[in-house]
Amino acid sequence: MDAQHDDIRSFLADCAAGRTSSAATVEAGLTRIAALDRDGVALAAMLRVMPDALLTAHERDRARGDGATLRPLHGVPIVVKDNI
Repeated sequence: MDAQHDDIRSFLADCAAGRTSSAATVEAGLTRIAALDRDGVALAAMLRVMPDALLTAHERDRARGDGATLRPLHGVPIVVKDNI
């Protein structure tokens, strides 16, 4: 398996064990985007950010906590680069 797949699996395992959450990861990402793209050196690396990303992450965490049947990438934050 490649390193990226192992990272996602580790992330999901940490979420399941309560060591992290989708919301915490999204919040950290949004903070980093603000620091580098909006308030900092203005890299403009992110053209758009999903306005309800944090709300959606909380919903995914809630579903995980409720024991819902989850899809393989449930709650995994992603970035789609504009050149894709």
